[in-house]
Amino acid sequence: PLQVAIASDGRPLLAEYVAQAAQGLRWAGCGVVDLGVLTSPALTLGQALFADAALYLGSPEGQPHAVAHKFWGLRGRPLSRGAGLEDVEQLAGDLPDRPVRQSGPIARRELGDVYLQRLRRCYHALRPLRFVVDTASSPFRHGLETLLSAVACRTLDPWPPGTERRGEVSDAVVSQGAHFGVWVDGDGERIRLWDER
Repeated sequence: PLQVAIASDGRPLLAEYVAQAAQGLRWAGCGVVDLGVLTSPALTLGQALFADAALYLGSPEGQPHAVAHKFWGLRGRPLSRGAGLEDVEQLAGDLPDRPVRQSGPIARRELGDVYLQRLRRCYHALRPLRFVVDTASSPFRHGLETLLSAVACRTLDPWPPGTERRGEVSDAVVSQGAHFGVWVDGDGERIRLWDER
């Protein structure tokens, strides 16, 4: 059967959605490869290794109670309105009234260090940088901390705990004397950078 990799950004809210999505895919006869908690770029690597298509549940804007779905088709092609998503909608509308006789298989796979290993070569011999990180993506933050554990760099919170979020990341870069600042969206796909000025 068609194998679909599935992952989420790890918010507790999404555990039930991921389970329902996996059940629905299996009900339609697809195999499911559960990759767990990842950024959407890491999911695309997981798709290349283990599956034919992919589904990501996250929140690009980092809103705590919002759930967004992203789809990738064969060969990692993103599916969106006007570019293949209509085919997924048609398939969903044409599903049989009852489940297939034998539901698709489900497997749990770990990317482990595979995704980060591809980035690790860029994290060596760095001078001790201090930079501001603003992101709602816990998989991104975890990956960054793992990569930085072997180098002398330090991340700074733009708004330290107990303080109110004020201004922009650029203001925090200047006020904290950081070398640069970075914002990453909730799914780990988009990035904005500021220099020390």
